[in-house]
Amino acid sequence: MKYVLTIVMVMLVGGIVYALKDYVVPTTWRYKITVEIETPEGLKSGSAVREVRARKNIARFLNPDVNDVTYEVIGEAVVVDLGLGKALFALVGSNDEVQRAFFGGASQIDGIAKIKGLEVGKKAELVDINTFVMFEDISDPETIKSLETSDFVTVFNNRIKFNGVLVEITNDRVTFGTVRETLKWFDQKSIGLTFFDPQIKDPARYLTKSSFIQGKQ
Repeated sequence: MKYVLTIVMVMLVGGIVYALKDYVVPTTWRYKITVEIETPEGLKSGSAVREVRARKNIARFLNPDVNDVTYEVIGEAVVVDLGLGKALFALVGSNDEVQRAFFGGASQIDGIAKIKGLEVGKKAELVDINTFVMFEDISDPETIKSLETSDFVTVFNNRIKFNGVLVEITNDRVTFGTVRETLKWFDQKSIGLTFFDPQIKDPARYLTKSSFIQGKQ
């Protein structure tokens, strides 16, 4: 009898562990995101490899209104070097570009299931990105400003145009280093020193360093 009870308990615990595994063990994938900009010197681009770790949201047991899935994005912003001390940054967000690029914002659970089926090398265009940041003075973090793609005409005197963003499934290592190479002061100074000032309307002032780098190398 004790033997049977032990087996039942083991099966019960095993069932609970299996049921909860998607809440504890993340589903992971990596992708390469490439931003292309047309310049008078030709096409310029920057890329970064990021990793996404997605888990079912255990908070839904208490609040069914929260998101189905929680995401952790590991990696850095895409940096496009425009030359002459100018660079554009496509920041690291909390949402997953892969789901949006391939499935147009499919529901989170369905999107994760579909992403599992994507083969390495599969590519798609990300059409709903249009916000970047740049520094008027690359050596001064307080000169940060937001740019919409529609702003390029006036900011760059119609000399630079947004060409597109490409997302590719990959097994490559997550990339770190480009942000720090470009922003020499990154580890010594803050970004968005006045981001608590309600008089500052530029969304870039509300950024923190985690918008540029998330996770550890």
